[in-house]
Amino acid sequence: MSNNTERIINHADGLALKEGLEQIATAITAMSAKQDGSSEVTSFKDIQNIVRNGLAHKFFSVGDQIVVEKATAINATSSNSGLAVSVNEDVFLAKVGHAGTKDFEFLFDGVAWLLRTEPVVLSEYGISITGTPHADDVINVIETASHIVMDVLGIDCERPVDTTRTHSLTLGMHYTFTGVQFSNSQALFAFPNGLAAGSYSFTIGNYDVAYGGNATYYFTITQAIPASGQIVFGWGYNTQASTCKISTFASPTATTAIEANIAVSTTAISGVTNLGTCDNGVLVETGDIHINNISRARYGSNNFAKSAFRQWANSDKAKGSVWTSQSEFDRPPSWATTLDGFIHGLDPELVKCLGKVKKTTVLNNICDGGGSVETEETCFAISLGELGVNGYSVEGAQYPYFKNLLGGTIADWSTHKELIKTNPSGAPQYWWLRSPRAGYAGHTRIVDTSGGVVGSNAYDSDQAVLAFAII
Repeated sequence: MSNNTERIINHADGLALKEGLEQIATAITAMSAKQDGSSEVTSFKDIQNIVRNGLAHKFFSVGDQIVVEKATAINATSSNSGLAVSVNEDVFLAKVGHAGTKDFEFLFDGVAWLLRTEPVVLSEYGISITGTPHADDVINVIETASHIVMDVLGIDCERPVDTTRTHSLTLGMHYTFTGVQFSNSQALFAFPNGLAAGSYSFTIGNYDVAYGGNATYYFTITQAIPASGQIVFGWGYNTQASTCKISTFASPTATTAIEANIAVSTTAISGVTNLGTCDNGVLVETGDIHINNISRARYGSNNFAKSAFRQWANSDKAKGSVWTSQSEFDRPPSWATTLDGFIHGLDPELVKCLGKVKKTTVLNNICDGGGSVETEETCFAISLGELGVNGYSVEGAQYPYFKNLLGGTIADWSTHKELIKTNPSGAPQYWWLRSPRAGYAGHTRIVDTSGGVVGSNAYDSDQAVLAFAII
């Protein structure tokens, strides 16, 4: 919601809540007696007040829709060609207090800058100028935003991190938002103390034998790998290992290889050091040579708690500052320099009303030990349990929205057209769940374009469908 654009909250029962009308916070008790099917709110703060007073069920129904806004660009121009102007998006949004689509006009009266006739300090809006302003100069700041339709998934379904809060309103995206890698392919080897230049070999265990498993490969590096460095083996899907190349990196965050396109061969080189056997099992993280699960080296990691996806969903940072390595085998995701964190640019009024919640996610039983992990999330992907897949209730109870949509719980790997999600243009999309395919180390659960609950390689750039809760 924003003060400059009228947004409509569409109710499943035909109710319409419109922004821009009187505050209800001071009338919460009277409003709790709503009987005629209509009420009005003006802000996310009003919704939060309703939720915190335990009255969400009186104003919202599962399936209601709320439109939220996320800034897509903030650009500044000057009427004076000799006056260079720039704007810091974060500072500007924090100052105006909302995201939306609007043109802000700052006028210089010869003494001070004015916004709607009121004197302002440009720096407080994140606006910087170079040059000398003249009377009647105008700076236009144009804010544009995307509109994200959110469905009410449930009321009082969450476990707030703040134990003084017991109520919640969970909202989930109606459409897919953007393609994002869950995790990039990881390094095959990590070297806490480095590795000298020379010839080496490694053995792939009995894994994907048709494409080169159960064999030993030899290679030579001409430059030493420093402490905390890595070897990446680009063994892609349905690709013969013998045709793939090795690259070496100085660290998990390094994007420029020390050496790239190093050929491997099954032809033995005498006297080499074997780095170890790589297979689809537990990680080897002792000694000077650390060995990753071969599936993660090919397809990425399905560990949600340490995923690049989770970092993006919960980040308010700008592109290039969202991702940090979560393990010695980690590699930068494909979106590291191109995507802002999801919360970056999200309506500040809404962000203030979001609360962290506790989420449980299953761990794979291949190299993460099975069981589950609990994390604290502001924005999150839906789990198998929350979707309503039988046998995954440890990940949370089925949201009422999906119970209504599906008519109850469902079997894993089944196809349900009700689960098909499209982008805003109407094209069906693959969309991420946060749950792993527990019998694999590099595959994460998704819903496919036919509504099937299946698996996808973690390195795929499937679509994000996020949820969050007003607490």
